[in-house]
Amino acid sequence: MTTVRTSAPGKLLLFGEYAVLAGGTAVVMAVDRRAAVTIEPADTEDLHVAAPQLNLPGEGLVFDPDHPGRLFGLTGRLLAARLARYGIEPAGLRIEIDTGALFDTDPSGRVVKLGLGSSAAVAAALDTALASFADAPPPTFEDL
Repeated sequence: MTTVRTSAPGKLLLFGEYAVLAGGTAVVMAVDRRAAVTIEPADTEDLHVAAPQLNLPGEGLVFDPDHPGRLFGLTGRLLAARLARYGIEPAGLRIEIDTGALFDTDPSGRVVKLGLGSSAAVAAALDTALASFADAPPPTFEDL
């Protein structure tokens, strides 16, 4: 197994942000700030997930594929499904999700989320990383 690094851009809704809630159209563009995902082998029997911007350092934070809702709720269930989709055994892996580029610091020094679609960027980067790690074709739009 080898280390895999991927990233995906954040997005900016130019117009139609609320129109899509009623089935309308929106215009979206990618921005130059990216979410990054690293998957690497780890000397452990577990899958460790680190997300620094969510205060999840990954040390001692263990994803349990048999009980994915216990710790991560919906995210855990989706992660378990994506690991299974690519045939990846979670034991011995470390996944780091870095969305730092999608945050900034305001004048008072407080870190603020920029609202640039970090969830979508993480989903795309994570699924692409899992596909690469499994030596599978990258996900299609329909997969995502």
